[in-house]
Amino acid sequence: MTLNLTDITEAFDLMDDDIHYIYDRQTQEVQLQGADDLNLDEDALLDDEDRDEADDRYVALPSQFDIDDYQIMADFIAQLPAGEAQNALDRSIQGRGAFRFFRDTLPRFDLEDTWYHYRTIARDWCQENNIAYHEESAK
Repeated sequence: MTLNLTDITEAFDLMDDDIHYIYDRQTQEVQLQGADDLNLDEDALLDDEDRDEADDRYVALPSQFDIDDYQIMADFIAQLPAGEAQNALDRSIQGRGAFRFFRDTLPRFDLEDTWYHYRTIARDWCQENNIAYHEESAK
């Protein structure tokens, strides 16, 4: 069984300051890990061997602080040919809600398939952590 990259990219979209995701090597699932999910008392009861096993079992996904969305969007826009699409996308990332406006603008120029930065980040993360993965076919 392999991890579907879509599970990782969806987690990237849902992250915020208080919520992050982990990958459980045993169940092979991406799981929500919020501040309320942390049980420090239980962790304190684990002996060193059990704690090492738990450390090997769970792998934290990159947090929103590890992923610089704005810079990735700006780099993507810069590599586009000069013209209407580049101008519209550049305007879309100005101010609050930049990522949402950017993603809403992509379909106007049929650029959704070209914009795959999260898939690249997810692939790299899987490779760095020796996690087998697969990608769904484009629809």
